[in-house]
Amino acid sequence: MDNSQGIKKKINIFGKVGKIITIILIVCMYIAEGALVAGTIVTAILPKDAVTLTVNGSAHAVIDGSFVTVDQGDSKLDFKVGNFAVAGMDDENADIKIDGSRIDASFRSGSVTYDLWDALRICIAGIFAVAGVLVALYFLKSLMKELAVCDTPFCSGVVTKMRSFAIALIPAAIAGEVANTIIGATVSHCMSIGFSVNLGMISLVVVIFLLSMIFGYGAQLQKQYDETV
Repeated sequence: MDNSQGIKKKINIFGKVGKIITIILIVCMYIAEGALVAGTIVTAILPKDAVTLTVNGSAHAVIDGSFVTVDQGDSKLDFKVGNFAVAGMDDENADIKIDGSRIDASFRSGSVTYDLWDALRICIAGIFAVAGVLVALYFLKSLMKELAVCDTPFCSGVVTKMRSFAIALIPAAIAGEVANTIIGATVSHCMSIGFSVNLGMISLVVVIFLLSMIFGYGAQLQKQYDETV
């Protein structure tokens, strides 16, 4: 009995601490959301060309030629590392000097200009991403609140809250991936439609669903035991 009371106390403490941390995260997300909304309003009101930013990219690398080979021909640069090759880099955007086994390479990219509409797209994408996180945090807070007062984690309340939190993570993950796509396209100025899979988030959702099933089975056993006694 003492052991079960000790476990219950630890679970309740975990729930209370988790609830406090979740509330702090929710406050931080609200601050971020407020800043993004303010940024969206400002960038939407101001003229598109009120602020422009031009960025030029460059990189410099020193490579050991004993591991990497470079073939310069037909205004293209072909790199080969072992059995792997990268072909077709434009010679005009690269300056490569080969000195024995040492390769000194400088790469340049064209200038990219950003205006307030680019900032507006990023702010809007950020609003949806943060909103998805906020929804998931509220469900997590509800789960922590249940753990803080439960007599046992194997109860219907904990199982229901855990399953709801797992479901809430799905739209949060989708919103995050869409936001990353929009932001990436805006920064690179190359609009493309694509889909990427966040394996970490998918794994987390699957694990939480599995835990909810395990806890649900434990809740059924607990109920049968109580009815038997």
